[in-house]
Amino acid sequence: MRDFRVFSPTDGLTAQRWGIRNTLDTRFDTASITKLFTSVAGLQLVGRGTLDLEKPDCSVIETKDFLPQFTYKKPTAEPGVDCRYCNVGCVLVGLVIESVTGSPHRHYVVDEVFTGAGMLDSGFYDRRDAVQRVAEGWDLVDGSWVQNIYRYPPIGSPDGGVHITGKDLVRFMQAVRGAELLNSEFTVEFFLPQMKHDEATMYGLGLEFDLHDDGTVRSHHRDGVNAGASGIVRHFLDERLDFAVLSHLKEGAWPVIRELDERLGGQPGSALH
Repeated sequence: MRDFRVFSPTDGLTAQRWGIRNTLDTRFDTASITKLFTSVAGLQLVGRGTLDLEKPDCSVIETKDFLPQFTYKKPTAEPGVDCRYCNVGCVLVGLVIESVTGSPHRHYVVDEVFTGAGMLDSGFYDRRDAVQRVAEGWDLVDGSWVQNIYRYPPIGSPDGGVHITGKDLVRFMQAVRGAELLNSEFTVEFFLPQMKHDEATMYGLGLEFDLHDDGTVRSHHRDGVNAGASGIVRHFLDERLDFAVLSHLKEGAWPVIRELDERLGGQPGSALH
């Protein structure tokens, strides 16, 4: 596999107020890329026999902030019939993780996913705190720079908001492929398309896939976007190439992502969040 350090450029400002520039050690808000870590955390528990993918869990009733988004609402389809991108699916996984482990979701992911993968620069950092090397999220709105700290929760949850370096993001993908985080069964399952989402995209257990005409996988990825955050981590199978693009602007990552995808012949990131 190619070494991702062969091409590792940075650009832009970590803090608009002070003119501090980004470096390769800057930790960026990854928005919905966070869902990958929730997925792996859940599959770890399934592999240990603590959870069952085929058995619904209805015992989580304590967390009130997110539950009204999806409880008591009519299902969009029967299980296994259709799929829809939805943040609360990962929120539910996070709630179940807390229920069966007795540990906050954030703590479990840091201890069992980040530490297990050797991701030493990853964490759920509160954007209200002064933390070194954490990029501030900003967007240019009507000619003025607007910070994202009050536009969604200031600390990450199961569906988004973890802060990671590009190096750690690639390290995560390599760790999952190397069976460092999941058992052999779920390592294989994690990299298999599971459900057709649209003509261009298949969904898996955390990843999205684009395919060759013969149905084999061309690449898999997870992207994310939110106010003051955008990015992707992607692996092209034929080229054996990983790349990660992260930005602290909502529109910052997409020009680079599109250029890389076009050069490598993959489908552009879906930019869902």
